[in-house]
Amino acid sequence: MTRNYSQMRETLAPYITSARDVLPIIVTVPTIEQREPFIEIVHARDNEIVTVIEVISPTNKLAGDGRAQYREKQRQMFESRVNLVEIDLLASGQPIVAIPKETLATVPEHRYLISVHRATHRYRFELYPIALPQTLPQVRVPLRDPDPDVVFDLQEIFAQCYANGGYANLIDYRRPPRAPLSAKEAAWVKRLLKSALTRRRTHPKRSGVEEQSRKHKGGDHSKN
Repeated sequence: MTRNYSQMRETLAPYITSARDVLPIIVTVPTIEQREPFIEIVHARDNEIVTVIEVISPTNKLAGDGRAQYREKQRQMFESRVNLVEIDLLASGQPIVAIPKETLATVPEHRYLISVHRATHRYRFELYPIALPQTLPQVRVPLRDPDPDVVFDLQEIFAQCYANGGYANLIDYRRPPRAPLSAKEAAWVKRLLKSALTRRRTHPKRSGVEEQSRKHKGGDHSKN
């Protein structure tokens, strides 16, 4: 089939000419803010920060401004009298918790890591390495002397967030996780999902995966 391009140009010419008479509207949008979740525990008497709890985000673990800014924040906290608790429940990205790489290499194999640094012990860290099938630990969060530590039950916190967020319905567990699993981890996930489906058939009004989240982390974190 032969096209008459000269005829097409004549047909389109009026539209091209009129478009040149339309000036665009110029707008400026603000920089998109990346929100980083953290909790500050502040002393009631002098309003000083006692402890910072950081939940590591993907931008912290990837090369770029987010990682550099977080490293600077770590440095500032080490130079102050602030306790630092870092919670890394992301399977992907490069390690970012404050301990040196050489020390991290000596920690038992893990997928997730929680680090507690007390301002009173500059060169000591309390580490909680976590394998995928393990229950999330109860973490001792330091305060200022003579106040005793506060215990955070991360498994209970996770289960509550999982239930309130409706993740049992939002996450398609039939799809493979984004982060690769070892053969041992994959076998554990398969058993967990099979058990969850059995519970769902037995209790159709209750999500089996949600019920399992009270005992385990489930396959949810491995999605990251």
